[in-house]
Amino acid sequence: MESYIYLLAIRVENTPSFHGNGLKMINARFSNSDNSCDTSKNLMSALNEIHAITKENLLKQAESGEITYEEVGRQIDIMKKDNDYLGKHTYEIWYNNKTDYWYTYLPGQNGRRQIKSRKKSGLIQKIIKFYKEEEKKLYFRDAFYEWLDRKIRYKEITESSYTKYENTYKRFFKHDDPFCMTILADMNDDIVEEFIRRTIADNNLTKKAYSDFRIVLKGTLSYAKKEKYTTYSISSFLLDLDLSDRIFNVKEPKRDEEEVFSVEEEKKLLDYLWHHSDVIENLGLILALETGVRVGELATLHWSDVLSEDEIRISSTETVYRDRETHDRVIAEGEKPKTAAGYRYIILPESSAQTLNAIRALNPRGKYVFARKDSPNKFVSARMFNYYLHKACEAVGIPPRSTHKMRKTYATALAEQNVDERTILKQMGHTNIAVTKSAYIRNRKNKEYTKALISDARSVNVSASKDSKAIKGNQT
Repeated sequence: MESYIYLLAIRVENTPSFHGNGLKMINARFSNSDNSCDTSKNLMSALNEIHAITKENLLKQAESGEITYEEVGRQIDIMKKDNDYLGKHTYEIWYNNKTDYWYTYLPGQNGRRQIKSRKKSGLIQKIIKFYKEEEKKLYFRDAFYEWLDRKIRYKEITESSYTKYENTYKRFFKHDDPFCMTILADMNDDIVEEFIRRTIADNNLTKKAYSDFRIVLKGTLSYAKKEKYTTYSISSFLLDLDLSDRIFNVKEPKRDEEEVFSVEEEKKLLDYLWHHSDVIENLGLILALETGVRVGELATLHWSDVLSEDEIRISSTETVYRDRETHDRVIAEGEKPKTAAGYRYIILPESSAQTLNAIRALNPRGKYVFARKDSPNKFVSARMFNYYLHKACEAVGIPPRSTHKMRKTYATALAEQNVDERTILKQMGHTNIAVTKSAYIRNRKNKEYTKALISDARSVNVSASKDSKAIKGNQT
């Protein structure tokens, strides 16, 4: 019980000045526990019988010097802990005159089970033993939240990553799943492999979704082994696990025209945005097209990051997470960009001078370049930029796309103008040009243009083939 008064400062033993105060503290501790105990007086009496220790006996032993005051405190703490175990017990305890036994139920996976004892103290002892053993039984959920809390405590992950990992856990690790109902100490290769294969099949996982699932599974079980909750090694198992590519869901790749804005679409979009440039979100979308910044970086851009008309600095990004206590959605400025390469200086095109001047006219004194009208000290969220982009797309009659497609359009435009790869990496905040080429750079020429290029390329070969046949015919 929280109302127990702890013997916090008892270190000196058998001294006249301490002796009286120590006994007063013990008395206070006992009287407080008697008044606030969740269990009945009969249960408290049974506990005293179990420990063979009563209030009077403790006081006598302390007065005679048979035990130290630390030992008195330890014994009382044992009784307090036993009370806590009994507090978990929700079943009735009753006595049967016919059988001369005390009875109660204990919870189990397949329902409750009845236990009995000749003495009430014996039954209490069984109850306490059961909950003590249950306390030692740790499950995946226990280790998961310990692992996650440690990572956030030592700043190994951000709040948004905490939310992402927790969402992954809630999606795949159901409390009533046989895997999650397995005690960590009993974990083995067969249980883990069956769970992995079943999760992939039941949820039709892509390789990306499996990767998210695997991070939580491996991280939690590795932590459990480190903390000696289990001897099972997930790391060595995963190294040997052979998963065929066929078991993963393969999504149809998106067409280039779905991933970037064509030259014609970009022109329509810019015309609309400039025509509605009294809305600061629209100016933000123009700047995004001119710089290729991530939308979270755009949202948290400070005026102090605008170094000149030629250059801006990227040093933060938006982070979105669920508050761990209130569960409210929180939008905040992150302390750093998404990756180390995210810290960068972006060279601006000449057109950005006009864009920045227009933004400053709407927001001359705000901390953020894109400050909210209703709250100048807060920034316009990434979600709002996406909202205004969808609105603009619909207005000009082109398929709605996300702000990330603007970023891909920017990378594609640089590649089309033969900007060197090192500069593209720097502007994008990337480290691997292969990833940029495969995931960002697309063909944004229209179908007619592409068809003409292919036709021209093939016409050379066809003409050469016809000429070759004509020569052979003349020779015969």
